[in-house]
This record gives sequence, structure tokens and C-alpha cells, in this order.
Amino acid sequence: MKKCFSVVAMIPLHIRGIGHPSPPKYRGPSRGVKKTSHLPVPTMLLGALALIILLGGNALSAPVDVWLRRGNEAYEAQQYDSAVVYYQKIIDAGVTNSAVHYNLGNAYFRLNKKG
Repeated sequence: MKKCFSVVAMIPLHIRGIGHPSPPKYRGPSRGVKKTSHLPVPTMLLGALALIILLGGNALSAPVDVWLRRGNEAYEAQQYDSAVVYYQKIIDAGVTNSAVHYNLGNAYFRLNKKG
């Protein structure tokens, strides 16, 4: 019982800081320790948003690259119908590229169709 009483008696002293020595005074940054930057949350959110936008742009261009490669392969294999489909997908995606329009026109020409 006496032990419990002494622990309970020390709690108010500990809360007021009497039971322990005072913390050491701040002397500045220690040698050999680099100061770390603490960016505020809005700055980190803007950085994350920028990464999403940049990576999102690459994600949109990936199918276009695949369609261009498949369109060119189909054209070389004289599968002009397939080539037209792939080139048209690129144009429908909003890509403005003169080479794609030229290839689409050539594929339509080979099919004897007006594009």
C-alpha cells in the first residue's frame, strides 16, 4: 500500500516538473546533422498533383504509340482496313500529327476509298 501511495503522490510533482530535472537548453543544430525541410501540406499536395498530371500525360500517349505501331505494321502487311482503323483511333484521340493524316490518306488510297 505504501508503494502505491508514493507513486500517486509523485504524479502531481511530475506534472508540475518538480520531480525531474529541467530539460537541456537548446544550443542550435548539432554538428554533422543536416537540417531537414518541413514542407507544408499544401506544397506537398501541389507536388503530388503535378506528378499525377505528368504521369497521366504519359498514360494517354501510350495507347497512341501502340496504335501508331500497329497501324504501320498493318499498312506494311497490306492490311489497309486495319491500318485505317488504327490511324483513325489516333486522330479521334485528338492527336494532330501530319504523318498520321498522311498515312491514313495513303491507306484510304490503297483501298480506293475517299477519306
